Amino acid sequence: MRQRSERGWNSGESPGPNRRPYSLGARRVGAAALAVVLVLLSIGGAQAGVAVRSVGAGPLPAASPLVDNLSVNATSLLSFVPNQLTVYPGALVHLVVIQLANFAHTFVLSPVANVTIPTNDTPTQLYAFFNLHPPLVNLSLPATVGARVYANFTAPPVGSYEFVCEIPGHFQGGMYGELVSTTSSSGGSSSSPLLLEIGVGVIVVIAAALVAAALLRRRARRTNGAPPGSGPNP
Repeated sequence: MRQRSERGWNSGESPGPNRRPYSLGARRVGAAALAVVLVLLSIGGAQAGVAVRSVGAGPLPAASPLVDNLSVNATSLLSFVPNQLTVYPGALVHLVVIQLANFAHTFVLSPVANVTIPTNDTPTQLYAFFNLHPPLVNLSLPATVGARVYANFTAPPVGSYEFVCEIPGHFQGGMYGELVSTTSSSGGSSSSPLLLEIGVGVIVVIAAALVAAALLRRRARRTNGAPPGSGPNP
């Protein structure tokens, strides 16, 4: 009677081409699944080193460095588009302001939370406010259509922060907006939910490995139950 050992079959008869030991196939499937999972996790770890917050993602762990990428247009209609931006407190913010007008603009971000500057303030009063409260961002856009100016800053604590154009008459004409710093899951800059996709990928790989292992186990049982001379004829 044949008995199976770690090295194969101790009866002296090597398994035929259709009677491969299950342990070898299962090990290969398991190793392949593990390799794929490790690759996915390594990719996820590399991408999560700088996590980009996505819409509806909610707050991420404080240990994860966050990046918010913002883009604003300064128009000839004395407006910022969009005029509302959302960031995560403490995130590294990369801001680009694009000039769409052929005359100068500024982008000045207030550091004072939940304070709205009255639109009937004169240019002198507006300058005095920012002299008293140094802005988080202070950019000047040249009078060149398509010009871009950039700023990097750390998102402030939770609250609403107004940004304005300081050119006389522009703020009073409606050129202002709001930056909201929030941990709410309803806000955030758009991007691919990388961590969620990686997690789903890992689950799919593990499920596929389990199905493959079950099929190999069933095939191995059928092969083990066959009589010694039942293999295919040459």
